[in-house]
Amino acid sequence: MTSIDVSKGDRLELEPTRNALRLWPAVGGARMELRLRVTRSAERTPPPRYRLSAALHVGRSPQQVRRLVTRLDTDSLVAPGLRGFEISFAGFVSDQQLRLINELREGKELWFILVLDVTAVEGEPPELVASRGELSFAVSPGEWGSEMDRVDSVAFIELLIPMPEGAEDASQVRLLREAQQLIRDNKVDAGLVRARKALEPMIADIRDSGIVKTARDKTARDRTLDERFAILAEDTIAVLHGAAHEDPVTADFHYTRADATLLLATTAGLVSRHIRRQ
Repeated sequence: MTSIDVSKGDRLELEPTRNALRLWPAVGGARMELRLRVTRSAERTPPPRYRLSAALHVGRSPQQVRRLVTRLDTDSLVAPGLRGFEISFAGFVSDQQLRLINELREGKELWFILVLDVTAVEGEPPELVASRGELSFAVSPGEWGSEMDRVDSVAFIELLIPMPEGAEDASQVRLLREAQQLIRDNKVDAGLVRARKALEPMIADIRDSGIVKTARDKTARDRTLDERFAILAEDTIAVLHGAAHEDPVTADFHYTRADATLLLATTAGLVSRHIRRQ
């Protein structure tokens, strides 16, 4: 619960309701609703009418770094009484924001931090009165998962692959981002050529190490984890080869956009793992 002083001797008290979060499907994202219960500390006649809005931030805890998500507003002015009532704040959250929030929470509870703004016109002569407060509350994994199930499309799965930020790795990351944009623009072969170039430094390293030859001398079940990733990298670049070169074998190769998305995700994962293990 939080209290916001709105005038001398009067304040609003706000707290989340049970299952305060609701997500509803929308084009390119979801409509987010948060329900709060609001009461006032003193009776006034006539009761002032307030405009409430909030900036929503999320984080792993109220004390850690918070990230701004969206602006939430109420549909109309409210005039709370001593007994209080529920109000709903609503706003839009994009698909990308939902995926990033999912990545941030890492399967654990998620903290919502609302920076609340309260405004009203009061007094004689009338003047604008503004107050601000902050309300933090946790959303359990079960509650978040249930709401995501309501809006999540099961037609596809999109993965977020963390990429290194070091200057020495910038060219590989840049190539992968260029590949992603080209594939989004339906320039599939050009995108796969960029992905192949991003994978080449890893291929050079594993070939120099001799790990692929060692792995191929074993049965698949006897290979170490590093050997299995090395084989995966070799096989991936072999598949990518067909987009960059046309020979008697690859002349009839045709890569769909779905093929390209699969190969880009695999390549990005291999590149990220290789860089982080250097």
